[in-house]
Amino acid sequence: LRNDYGLDCEVLSARPDVAKREGAVVAQAGRLGAVTVATNMAGRGTDIKLGGSASDVARLYVEERLRGGDGADLLGVRGRDESLLEISSATHDLVDEARKAAVALLEDDLEEGVADLVALAADGRAVSKAPAVLACRKAVDAVVKDVGEVLREEKQQVEALGGLYVVGTERHESVRVDDQLRGRSGRQGDAGASRFFVSVKDPMFVNFGGERIADMMKTFRVGDDLPVEAKTVTDALSKIQRKVEDFNAEQRTNVLKFDDVQDGQRRALYATRRRLLLADGDEASSTFTRWVADSIIATARSVDREKVDDPDALLATRLGQFFGKAPALDASASKALRDGDADALAAAPAVAALAGDILERVGAARPMRPAAESFTKVALLRLDALWAEHLLNMNCLKENVQLRTLQQTD
Repeated sequence: LRNDYGLDCEVLSARPDVAKREGAVVAQAGRLGAVTVATNMAGRGTDIKLGGSASDVARLYVEERLRGGDGADLLGVRGRDESLLEISSATHDLVDEARKAAVALLEDDLEEGVADLVALAADGRAVSKAPAVLACRKAVDAVVKDVGEVLREEKQQVEALGGLYVVGTERHESVRVDDQLRGRSGRQGDAGASRFFVSVKDPMFVNFGGERIADMMKTFRVGDDLPVEAKTVTDALSKIQRKVEDFNAEQRTNVLKFDDVQDGQRRALYATRRRLLLADGDEASSTFTRWVADSIIATARSVDREKVDDPDALLATRLGQFFGKAPALDASASKALRDGDADALAAAPAVAALAGDILERVGAARPMRPAAESFTKVALLRLDALWAEHLLNMNCLKENVQLRTLQQTD
C-alpha cells in the first residue's frame, strides 16, 4: 500500500532507536494525513488524540530544543509539508531562555535530566519556584498557545473525514490485544473505525484449524485475490482465536504446575547443600553414613530376586564392587534393608563401620585435610553436577509434554 499509493509514514517498533521517538510519533499520529505503521505493542499507555495533542507536542518540542535539537520533526506530519506548525519568534526566545536555565541547573546531566525537568514544568499541579522550572513552564505554555488553534482546526477536519482509521494486518492470538488495537479508534466517543485483513495462511490459522476456512473458500470457488466478508468466516476466525487462547491458558497452567514441582525440588536441594556447608565433622560423618545406607538400599532394589537364583550373593557382589567390600549385615540390618528404612540401616554397626572405613581411606589418600571435609567438598560438587543435569532433563521433559499437548496426544 505504501508503494502503490506513495504514502510516507512513521514506523513504530520495539527497536531501541525507534522506541526513543515513540512519544513524538504517537503525539502526531492523530493529525490530519498522518500514517503510522506500528506493532501491536507500540505506543502502549499513550492516547492518540484526533488532530494531535497540543500539550504533548509542546512538551516534546521544548524537550528536544533543550537537548540542542531544532524539533522540526515534531511540528509536521511526514509527507505533508503544509502541515508544519509555526512557532513565533517570542516563543523561540522563551525556549532559548529555558535552555540556558536548564544548562545552568543540570550541567553535565542535561541529557538525562531534561525529560524530568520538562515533565515537572508541564505539570500544572507541580509547585516549584526554581528558575529552570519556571522558564520551561513559560516555554511550554507559549508553544501550546502557538499550535493549539491550528490543531483544534485539524481535529474538526479529521472528525469530518471519519476520525482515526485502524487497519490490522493479522489477528493476534489474544482477543484482548485485538480489542485494544480496535480501541485506538473511537477513543472516548471520538469518530473512528477499524478493520482487520486476515489470511487463512497466517500461522495461527494454519496451526489451529484454518484448513476448515480454506476448504470453505474452495467450496465457494473464492479466488486468492478476492476478499471475503461474511459472518460465517468471521465466526470461524473467532472460534479459532478462542481455541488459541484456551491452549495458551492451559500452557500457562501447566508451566505453573511444573514450576511448583521444580520449586519443591529446588528447596530440597538447597536445604541439603546448606546442611552440608554448615555441618561440623561429626554431622558430616553422620550424613555420609546415611548416604551409604541409601546407596545400599538403592543397590538392593536393583536386584531382581525373582529372576536370580542367589540374590543375596549378587547383592554382596554389587556392594563389594561399589564400596570395595560388602558389609556383613545382622538380622536387624537385613530387616531394615528389606523395609527400605534408611535411618535404621544407617544405625547398624556394619553400615557405620563401612562408612568409617571409607572415610579412613579418603583421609589416607588426602592427608592434608580431614576426611569429612573432603566428603563435603566432593558431595557439593556432585550435587551441583546432578542438579544441572536434572534441570536439563526437566526442560527436555517440559518441551516434550508441550509438543504432545499441541499434537493432542496423551
